[in-house]
Amino acid sequence: MADQHDSELLEMREGGRAFRDRVSNPWAFRAYMMVKMPVLGITGSYLTHLGPRRAELVTPFGWGTKNLFGGLFDSAVMAAVETTTLSLIVLHSRNQEADLAAELTHVEIGRHASVKQQVRVRCDQGLKIARAVESAGAASPHEFSLRATVDSEGGRRTHDVALRWRLIEAD
Repeated sequence: MADQHDSELLEMREGGRAFRDRVSNPWAFRAYMMVKMPVLGITGSYLTHLGPRRAELVTPFGWGTKNLFGGLFDSAVMAAVETTTLSLIVLHSRNQEADLAAELTHVEIGRHASVKQQVRVRCDQGLKIARAVESAGAASPHEFSLRATVDSEGGRRTHDVALRWRLIEAD
């Protein structure tokens, strides 16, 4: 029974498809981010995948993402992680027609390696997010934790990030 309900939660509906289609084009995503989250728009980051189960985002290595020591700025990584997970939250909120806002309440970041190349951020917890959005509709606020990974171009893990999100009714 839970499997059928989970399948229904992951089914893409009009609102989720409209959001996914709007941000799936790298240029449209960058323009959207310049308006909604300028820090990420400047980095040149873009979504490579957004679906009901997972999201992936690439953050290039360049002038907009380098720190003073020539490595990738951890703040650029954190902005990419926040956006990757938030994209899934927005997708599921729109998919379920839930009028919610999300607040990031806690972050733990584990850095494994310094990196001087583009990175790929991935969150595979779409089902957990869909369930959280559904629960938030019944009881706001609703808090839940997510994990995201960050890998270099060569596939080496550079960061593991744990986030705690709070979903509340939108104003």
